[in-house]
Amino acid sequence: MTPLTLFSGCISQRTYSTPVHKHLFYEVEIKNDVTRRIRVHSKTIGTTVTLRFSEEKFCRNVEYDVEKLSITKTYQAPNAKYFMGIGGLLMALSLPSYYMGFFRSEGSASAVHIGIGSGLFFLPGLALSAYSFYRLSQERSETQAIGQVRRVIKSREYPCGVLVLKGEHKVEILTKSGPHVVGVIHGTGTATFDIKMAKPLYSESRQDFYYEVFVDKESVGLIYPFTSRTSGAKSTEM
Repeated sequence: MTPLTLFSGCISQRTYSTPVHKHLFYEVEIKNDVTRRIRVHSKTIGTTVTLRFSEEKFCRNVEYDVEKLSITKTYQAPNAKYFMGIGGLLMALSLPSYYMGFFRSEGSASAVHIGIGSGLFFLPGLALSAYSFYRLSQERSETQAIGQVRRVIKSREYPCGVLVLKGEHKVEILTKSGPHVVGVIHGTGTATFDIKMAKPLYSESRQDFYYEVFVDKESVGLIYPFTSRTSGAKSTEM
């Protein structure tokens, strides 16, 4: 493999791709009923606690930035100018040999000097410079359209309705003595239990009695049977 081949192999063309986004317009999409959260409320009459379950619906407002996406491809030969300079230097190095061949020698000696100048310096330098110039002439940029893309700018959930909890659901409460099965609700959204049969837990920090309520083995909140307070909710993605 000649030095010229090695040099020319270094003048490879490289491709760079750059995405270009151009804003077109904004778009708003409303997704209904994306999340439901089960809530529980309690009412105590005597020793009977009535649990009322509801599903709070949440919708989602999503704002998009619609953009036109294109790809700009740039074809470059970053080393071409460098090797063009090397080619010019090689051609310049042939000048002493030509000077000796044309002006300082005769006959076979002159031919040897001219041959060395041409074969080792001028012709390889000319070829390297020409190939480098060709690579430079191939540098270009072109843009390819990809299509429209949507980018989420803002997303917000908000309540958009309350429904009675439907279907069959197993209701349990956590009591002082452990889990206690209240029963299965069948679309009515209510369940009852007797405080005498289920001793409540006690919160030292709040100085109050409470139960933790579970629907289908998942906690939906705390109830305070003697103060009618509730807290917490179970979320379900739709």
